Amino acid sequence: MHACARSVILGVVVIALSASVSGALVDDPALHDFEFPLVYDSSEPVRTTVKFEQSGFARGSALPGDWFVQEGPRTGHLHAAYGGDLFLTDDIADADQATALARDFLVSQEELLGTNPGNMEFRNVLEFKGRYAVHFRQIHHGVPVYRGDAWVVITDEGKVAAFGSDFFPERHAIPMHPTMNESDAIAAAAQSINAVPRTDRPIDASLSYVPAPSGELLELTLAYRVAFEAEAPFGRWLTWVDARSGAVLGRTNEYHAVNVVGTVASEVEDYGYCDGVTTDQLAHVAVSVSGGGTGNTDENGNFDISHAGSADVTVDAYLNGPYINVNRYSGLGADAHWTGTATPGTPLQIGFNSSNARRDEMDSFFHGNRVHDFMKGVDPSFTSLDYSMTTIVGRSDGYCPGNAWWDGSGMNYCDEGSGYGNTGQMGNVVYHEYGHGVSQEWYIDNGSSLSSGDMHEGNSDILGAFVNRESIVGLGFYLGNCTSGIRNSDNTLQWPGDNNGGHYGGQIIAGFFWDSWQSMLAMYSQADADTAAWDAWHYGRGMGTPHAQDDQVLWTFIADDDDGDLNNGTPNHSHFCLGATNHGFTCPEILTGVIILHSALPTMEAGGAPVSPDVTAVITSSSSTVDPLSLRVSYSLNGAPLVEVPMTATGNPDEYSAPLPTMGGTAEVEYFIYAADMAGNERTDPSTAPSTMHAFDVVHLYDDLESGSGGWTVGLASDGATTGQWELADPIGTQAQPEDDSTPAPGTMAFITGQCSGSNCWSGCSLGCNDIDNGETTLLTPIYDLAGASNVKVKYDAWYSNNTGATPSTDYWVVDVSNDGGSSWTNIVNTNVTNASWTSYSIDIDALFGTPDQVQVRFVGSDLGSGSLVEAAVDELRILADYGATDADEVVSAAAPAFSLSQNRPNPLNGTTRIDFSVPGAMGVDLTVYNVSGQTVKRLAIGNRDAGAYRVEWDGRDAAGTKVAAGVYFYRLTAGEKVLTRKMTVTR
Repeated sequence: MHACARSVILGVVVIALSASVSGALVDDPALHDFEFPLVYDSSEPVRTTVKFEQSGFARGSALPGDWFVQEGPRTGHLHAAYGGDLFLTDDIADADQATALARDFLVSQEELLGTNPGNMEFRNVLEFKGRYAVHFRQIHHGVPVYRGDAWVVITDEGKVAAFGSDFFPERHAIPMHPTMNESDAIAAAAQSINAVPRTDRPIDASLSYVPAPSGELLELTLAYRVAFEAEAPFGRWLTWVDARSGAVLGRTNEYHAVNVVGTVASEVEDYGYCDGVTTDQLAHVAVSVSGGGTGNTDENGNFDISHAGSADVTVDAYLNGPYINVNRYSGLGADAHWTGTATPGTPLQIGFNSSNARRDEMDSFFHGNRVHDFMKGVDPSFTSLDYSMTTIVGRSDGYCPGNAWWDGSGMNYCDEGSGYGNTGQMGNVVYHEYGHGVSQEWYIDNGSSLSSGDMHEGNSDILGAFVNRESIVGLGFYLGNCTSGIRNSDNTLQWPGDNNGGHYGGQIIAGFFWDSWQSMLAMYSQADADTAAWDAWHYGRGMGTPHAQDDQVLWTFIADDDDGDLNNGTPNHSHFCLGATNHGFTCPEILTGVIILHSALPTMEAGGAPVSPDVTAVITSSSSTVDPLSLRVSYSLNGAPLVEVPMTATGNPDEYSAPLPTMGGTAEVEYFIYAADMAGNERTDPSTAPSTMHAFDVVHLYDDLESGSGGWTVGLASDGATTGQWELADPIGTQAQPEDDSTPAPGTMAFITGQCSGSNCWSGCSLGCNDIDNGETTLLTPIYDLAGASNVKVKYDAWYSNNTGATPSTDYWVVDVSNDGGSSWTNIVNTNVTNASWTSYSIDIDALFGTPDQVQVRFVGSDLGSGSLVEAAVDELRILADYGATDADEVVSAAAPAFSLSQNRPNPLNGTTRIDFSVPGAMGVDLTVYNVSGQTVKRLAIGNRDAGAYRVEWDGRDAAGTKVAAGVYFYRLTAGEKVLTRKMTVTR
């Protein structure tokens, strides 16, 4: 266990013992006592997923194809169904046609769904990636039914991908007329908690039907939904009042309170006060010119305001703009303000710092704009939060100290006090609170609303994690504790057992997205992983507006789907399924299609001897049988065009293998697997192949640093760095330094610039912990004797962070290479550009020096400026070097004969035999011996061959060197698209 991990555990213990009950961790217990949910919302029912024919619905209905269904236990209707093979039309032209088809389909399934034309009202349609999610709300005599929703997802090809209903049964005549008016309902709601509604904020009352207790059943009851804000008890209270009796049916506080950690700009703390003050550019700042115009800075902090004349002018800037408007709480004085004189045409430097702004003002403005811009990057059409959002800092009322909250239209942050940090100085808190606004408005945009509770909190946590790539919520919430926070999306909580509603239960859905995202990041590029995770999160919520965590998981798969058939998986099914199973959710079962289970080949060390790797996979089909003739591996060797190699059975159940060419000390390989079944289903692994392929190197020398630092040199006498010197360690991550090394599991070790630990850092494992300070630190590889080799490349993985601190991007990451054992050096990398992710780099020694000799690489990290935070890491050193040809076959002729394969001689074989073959042009070749069961016995020749005639000999031994048994064998030559097979006999 890391030292830092131990300190986190101890920190939790200390918090548990010392936290005062008077300060709310997230919710004020006294206010919480006023809350109680509608019975309908009190606990989400557990829904099991079964095949349609195994469900009770199958008795009276039929659906074409293989459908999986979930029952709605409280409604008796089919809650959700996916899979199947049902087309409503050939193709869909637009959303209007999709809506009409969806309505007709729902009406046709009234028995399953409770949908009839008289109780359906169109709610919304959202188009995403060739699919239309169409929703209808349940109404009764023109009044909406709470959470009454029926929906269909239709592909643009007219296929029903999924559908379901939460329409509540109308068992008998329901009273249609209230006995009280809206004013009476508001008065009843306020009186029930002795509150005085604020008249300067909106007060709403509207009629709905809600499922409420009636004897042993839930029946639709006419009720007012009343919403108002009050100072005492503090909050925005949503109350359901029975419209006939005046009884309160349920009440929640819609002020979404939370605590998290953050990032800042101008003089800012990025990602929070735990990480120290840096200087950054502020986007979206309002700037005004006396006698001129006004404007806002762009994303780089620049502004350009039209002005006539050349005389000096007065310029004013405030921490407000089109998206965030920061205000100090009452009694804290005037808001942040910069004023100065400018000469038109001469660039003006405007700076907010402690002389003209509070830390929480600068931080909350910076982070509020950052999360706004993040959401615009995910969905540019999401405009519902494009207003100057009121953000109040330094509050000492309400939930304070130790909290923050979303009040329905803006954000509020508590001042430091009673052992709690200032939440306006925590970027992750800002992202979380803004996330409540995203949830609120995204659901409204799609015709629904999301109640307070675990769904609000969990999705706000995951938005915070997405923005700053940190699973811990609330670092620094307890003043000075920068290790443990208050919640963590990286958890093992299970649905539904660990869901107690609210913040704690929200960690389950946050864990689902965190685990899924991390799995994608390990497989894909960061950009591809981010797009896949963020789109599925955002658009899944928009398409389905789910109210329960298990529903959101299903809608995530629906959003990720690309062909309207969840039964054959989705592009990122394995990653989302990992996240789902980690937290007790159900994955849509892959019912049809091909399934490929394969572990990607790792780096291989040849050491001058040839390497002959096999690609092995377990391949099955859930709806048919695998087509053995379809199975193949396509590979590219050293950037050459793809070559196909057939896969054959290994003898193990459903396992197939294909040989890759024999390779010497220099090989860079990319490959993917293709398989099909007899029903025509196809699959590749990776699923995005050939645009994304597995990749590995065969190398002359491989050092993953797992066995120690033998031969490496750490530090030179000339180095001046006082902290952050190179060391070999299992990294403890910060926002600037990796948590893991670059070697696939179970690898752990890498060279890093200073290990983080509590003894080195007052704040534990946080940004800037034991980073490079006050000079350079140098790391040198051993000297590698590569004389006589050709095609030499040195490859390594590196991480470099230099974008934080008071003077970011002022220091340089330097990589040099020597061909004479360190006597002279050639610079390869000299950059101040951050790349805070493990990335592979390659040095072409032949291109640099012509003749490789005594090769050494030098890595230099430095902090020579004032106050920047610099971290670097190195791992996975590979040397590719070619020491000669390794082909096993003899070139007989370089002429261009016809494609041919001779009968082996002698035949039968009793000792050795000779096989001749020829190819008419340059192509990939595979000559392999098989037994009568089709299992591979020995590969005799494989790889690219020029036109010509070739000869191989076989000694009658298999790949393990064991003599084969007497009997009949086959040998097959595959070259390009042509295949020739011959039979031979072995005697003993």
